[in-house]
Amino acid sequence: MILCHRCGNKFTPSHQAEKNQTHTENNVSAWQYSENTFATPPFVKSLASSAMNGFQPQGETVQDTNSVPDSELRIAPPQRSTVQLWPWLLVMLIATIFAGFLIQQDKWLDNRWFRSTLINLNLPVQQRDKDWLIVPESVQPEWVVRTDGSKVLLIRGKLRNLLSCELLVPEVEITLYAKHQPDQILDTLQLPITMQPDEHAIKQVPFIAPDADSMPVGPLSSRDFILLLQSLPDNVGDFTLSAKALQG
Repeated sequence: MILCHRCGNKFTPSHQAEKNQTHTENNVSAWQYSENTFATPPFVKSLASSAMNGFQPQGETVQDTNSVPDSELRIAPPQRSTVQLWPWLLVMLIATIFAGFLIQQDKWLDNRWFRSTLINLNLPVQQRDKDWLIVPESVQPEWVVRTDGSKVLLIRGKLRNLLSCELLVPEVEITLYAKHQPDQILDTLQLPITMQPDEHAIKQVPFIAPDADSMPVGPLSSRDFILLLQSLPDNVGDFTLSAKALQG
């Protein structure tokens, strides 16, 4: 600066003005904006770097995020393990069905369709008397006089298989009641069902019974039978028939 003693004005030499102008432009350029980022002055960067270094924990390294790609900065979420529910549901369903079968075993076995299915699968299921029906209207008793003059009781009837599977021919249980006392049981006989005897063989003495009927009875089908009672009490009045399934 130069002070004029005549007019009292102050003047700046040309080389000093150029120097001041250059210093001002340098300070302004350090604080100018780039496109979208505020440019940090060098002395601020050094202060920030010093402060970060001062707070850095011992033994750890601070990674400069400016040099790491964005793809590496993204932290992948933990993968969830997939759980298949249908195997557990299937196991629970089978366990429930099995437990229900054990609790209601007798009722399940009384079901004819269920029993037929088990037998058709060759599972060890015992035959029951309920698997058979002696058709009431088919029972026809008849007294037959043999060649020696003795009388025998001939009973004709029909058996029906109630299951949807083959069954072995059962035996027939005959209960005899007194003539004058209908509630009194005189005797109980259990006879096998044999092959059909002819009329001539029935009247012969002694009676030679045919072989037992070993042919299975088909599903839901019937089989005729003939029973011959040779020795009966004198006061027989009535009788009943019931099927007895073979065991084993």
